[in-house]
Amino acid sequence: MKGYIPTLDGWRAIAILAVIVHHATVSYVYPSGPYPSGRGLWISRLLGDHGVAIFFAISGFLICTRLLQEHRKTDRISLKSFYLRRAFRILPPYFLYLAILGVIAAAGVIEVEPIEWWSCAFFFRNYMPGPHPPFTGWYTGHFWSLSIEEHFYLFWPLMLVVCGNKRARSAVVVLSFLVMVWRTFDI
Repeated sequence: MKGYIPTLDGWRAIAILAVIVHHATVSYVYPSGPYPSGRGLWISRLLGDHGVAIFFAISGFLICTRLLQEHRKTDRISLKSFYLRRAFRILPPYFLYLAILGVIAAAGVIEVEPIEWWSCAFFFRNYMPGPHPPFTGWYTGHFWSLSIEEHFYLFWPLMLVVCGNKRARSAVVVLSFLVMVWRTFDI
């Protein structure tokens, strides 16, 4: 396969294992939920957080690598082609899951709040409360990570095209610092 990087499979395996261990631990220790945040399961939480961070890093690395390769090869980046590739790769299973969820919810088997549908359909689920009581959202709770990835897919290629390669690198350093400061003081 063209562009295949075998090492990333190892990193994917580590990330998957970390997330599975986190979810299995939480489900075993607190089978009926809700589980307390910030205490008791900090190692499990750390594993889950780092597993997700590894997935984000792999995704960002692949997207950036492909965009920069395209730029080197053609001296430009086609945003239209990029967004079409992402849409055809992500949206069919994404909306299929939401459609199946809709059928099950319409049958009265589960409850999904309207804001959950909107937040998933328009990729702002990461700004909604988590899937833990008293909030609903268990069936759509994991869409937060896809929302974050879609934000990255939307803004990074656009920034690369508008700013150019060198200025985009500088902007990333500044943005990374600002996010680090924001997350440090975010309560």
